[in-house]
Amino acid sequence: MGGFGYSAEQHYRVRGFSQWLMDIKKNPEFYHAFATKLWEIGRDLAEIYLNQVGDYVDRVSVTPGDLGTQRGPMVSLEDFREFVLPYVKKSCAFVRKYTGARIYAHACGSIHLYVKDLAEAGLDMIGQQITPYTFRMEPERLHRDYGDVMTFWGGVDTQVVLVRYTPDQIRDWVRRVIYGLAPGHVVASNQCHTGRRASSEHIGCE
Repeated sequence: MGGFGYSAEQHYRVRGFSQWLMDIKKNPEFYHAFATKLWEIGRDLAEIYLNQVGDYVDRVSVTPGDLGTQRGPMVSLEDFREFVLPYVKKSCAFVRKYTGARIYAHACGSIHLYVKDLAEAGLDMIGQQITPYTFRMEPERLHRDYGDVMTFWGGVDTQVVLVRYTPDQIRDWVRRVIYGLAPGHVVASNQCHTGRRASSEHIGCE
């Protein structure tokens, strides 16, 4: 169920990606005013739904949106903590008022830098685009660094592996993801579109 709350992805789709980054550096007061309004809209919708079905759902999305490229995170950890994380924390706390369901986020690209903070903010699961080429997002690394604090959902790559690999290579990749992330992994395809070959210039899930 979801997603509710503030989404950086929604923010930069409305403001434009370049302007979103410019607001962070040059107009933080406006950034937070706009982000707060987006969060309040999401909160009001969430309240309507969760009042009715909070006892019946097992997963609620408070996704902060895609925050990584293939090469690395979109913003520094410092900026993430100032301009994104506070809204994730508020969203998680709000959801917890209505349901004990697991809290889930979709956040593609290289987000290794942010995972610990997202876990501490209250996220239980991340739906992640784990491709063979995304920086610092190898299944084994994710399990080693965050396997005790975060469940990962996805990893059967639809961007490169299922599109371009041979059947034997696909089997090897799926096996690597399952054994690399287990336990604490929900096996599924990436939460992303298929299409062009992944390049280092593309935002997390195109």
